[in-house]
Amino acid sequence: MLVSPARSLRVRLIVGVVLIEIVMLSLLVWSNLGVIRQAHGDRLRDSARSILEQITRTTGSYLVEVDYAALDEYLRNIAKNDELTYLVVLGRDQRPVVSFGTLPEQRWPKTESDPLAVTDGTLDVAGDIRIGGQLMGQVKLGFSLKRMEQSIEAAKLRSIVIAGTEIILTVIVTVFFGVRLTRRMGQLANAAQRVGAGDYSVKVETGTPDEVGV
Repeated sequence: MLVSPARSLRVRLIVGVVLIEIVMLSLLVWSNLGVIRQAHGDRLRDSARSILEQITRTTGSYLVEVDYAALDEYLRNIAKNDELTYLVVLGRDQRPVVSFGTLPEQRWPKTESDPLAVTDGTLDVAGDIRIGGQLMGQVKLGFSLKRMEQSIEAAKLRSIVIAGTEIILTVIVTVFFGVRLTRRMGQLANAAQRVGAGDYSVKVETGTPDEVGV
């Protein structure tokens, strides 16, 4: 008995299962990406805060002693951080005393606290350098979002690949069992029609000992 695809139980079973799988996996991937983005944003924010606090707490003595050569040597190792795009120490006159990296064209960008809200690709942070409550200068740092964005994209790709693989496996398994199930049910339906038409000689082969003999 031929049935149009739109009315086919087999097609509706497969399409229904696949659609449910796609919707649920899409929601799962979207939720996971939100968690991953927040985790990477928190990591960069905490890293920036830690480096900023380290510099503001330890560079005041260099400014008091006007020992810029020693300050330069001390900050050079910190400036090697892969995510740090610029590091600058300003004196009380707001002029650069020591600087590393490429300074921003706009002096100075507005400080930011949330890496996920940054739109120019650089997280800009700043902090005051104080000795005994007296302002000695200021530290300004810029952190590139490139590494964070690459990590997020890699996680996104992995999630999509895993979800796609699961959908493909679901389709294969659903088709396999759907075809076997509906084929057996079709045989039973044909046999019932023949019996209803008066053909009592019809025989239906027994299958495996389950609910429908598939």
